[in-house]
Amino acid sequence: MPVLTTGAGAFPAIGGGGGGFSLTFTDTKTNSAGGSTITYNSGGDPSIGTADANRVVAVAIAARVNTTFTVSSVTIAGVSATQVSGAAATPGSSVCTDIWYAAVSSGTTATVVVTYAGTSVVSGIAVYRIITTTAAPSAGQNDFDVAFNNASSPLSRAITIPSGGGMIGSFIYSPASGSNTTTWAGGTITKDVDVNINSTGRFFSAANDVTDSGATTIETSVTGTAAVPAAMSLAAWGT
Repeated sequence: MPVLTTGAGAFPAIGGGGGGFSLTFTDTKTNSAGGSTITYNSGGDPSIGTADANRVVAVAIAARVNTTFTVSSVTIAGVSATQVSGAAATPGSSVCTDIWYAAVSSGTTATVVVTYAGTSVVSGIAVYRIITTTAAPSAGQNDFDVAFNNASSPLSRAITIPSGGGMIGSFIYSPASGSNTTTWAGGTITKDVDVNINSTGRFFSAANDVTDSGATTIETSVTGTAAVPAAMSLAAWGT
């Protein structure tokens, strides 16, 4: 069974302090059965928080995959989601991360369906409620390494966070086994998820930053020494 160090509802609504903007982590789900199309509803559909006319639901995705290392499509509460431009991290070697979003004004839970171009082995999502008058993200970034060397050479990418806005990130690391901990650094980061998806050691993490603004370099590293594939996706929203 996955063991979460944090979970849905662990953090209150938080915001960048301008224009009514807020960004809240609302839930996480994992899947260890694998497949091409995954509905993330183990234990019920994920929470998306209180309904709002200006609500955007963002889904940070991380997967250990076979053959083709991309996300083809995502639906959130039946709404076709949009991929964040520049966020997809597809190193072409067993892992991928991505971030998709959709405007979903009604409901407090949502069925999230992710279709992979290949076949996922294990995967996870983190769900965020974003209140903003500008649904489209302002920026997306990614980084990956097919022989990730953990803390000695972290994944790293600069992303510009609008004043009063916020950022979310997704990360996956794929050692053969072990019990690792992800470290997010470079900004004022709240780590929302850090989970070993299954006993074979596929580590998924997600985080947010609603404190920094301007160009902010975000880094991810983990404990351990194995040189294995890793990927990171980032997306920022403004007010």
